[in-house]
Amino acid sequence: MADDLAINRELVRAFLLREGCEVGDASDGEAAVALADSGQWDLILMDARMPRMDGYSATRAIRHHERSAGRLRTPIIALTAQSGEEVVRDSEAAGCDAYLTKPFTRTQLVATISALLLVPGSPGAAAASPRLDPEVEALVPLFLKDADRLLVHAKAVASVSAWAEVSAFGHTIKGAGGSFGFDRISELGAELEAASLDPDSKRVELVLDQLDAEIRIAAATWKRGNHGNA
Repeated sequence: MADDLAINRELVRAFLLREGCEVGDASDGEAAVALADSGQWDLILMDARMPRMDGYSATRAIRHHERSAGRLRTPIIALTAQSGEEVVRDSEAAGCDAYLTKPFTRTQLVATISALLLVPGSPGAAAASPRLDPEVEALVPLFLKDADRLLVHAKAVASVSAWAEVSAFGHTIKGAGGSFGFDRISELGAELEAASLDPDSKRVELVLDQLDAEIRIAAATWKRGNHGNA
């Protein structure tokens, strides 16, 4: 875990220790590269903005060292307070495998990590590379992009208790997810629709967080499975 703020490192450490993980940390990009060069880590969490060397530069350095040493590629998740297409572009260009937007929940963190490591029974394992007709397969990236956009709107309207709009999003995602091979997204859409029809703000928030994580890991595992260089 690389982050210049100690409190952020401690928060992530608390999340991961609860899952039985061993956690090392670095306070800047240069330290992250040095730690990664030990080759003992299954996955790296990399804050995008850090002193001395930012997270994207550190990721590029790690990828270069891996190629030079003939080491296996270590999955890297970018952690950023930004969102949108720029983050996707910058993360991919640096060599990151996925990204999480701060603040994120333990559910989102664990689900994203599980997907990249393909832990049996994890959301990522369920979301990875559904077998579809070529015509449908070509539309998967558009579906995931639309799902992410609609999710942002659903979170916004949920914050002002606009339950009808939240329910409509749940209904939409329930119907679409399974069509593209993402059954868990459809299941969560149904849960969200039910939670918003009988408004329970805490349950709605939880399901929205789960959907957020599932859509992100579906995108990451889809790209890894179908393009090989995510």
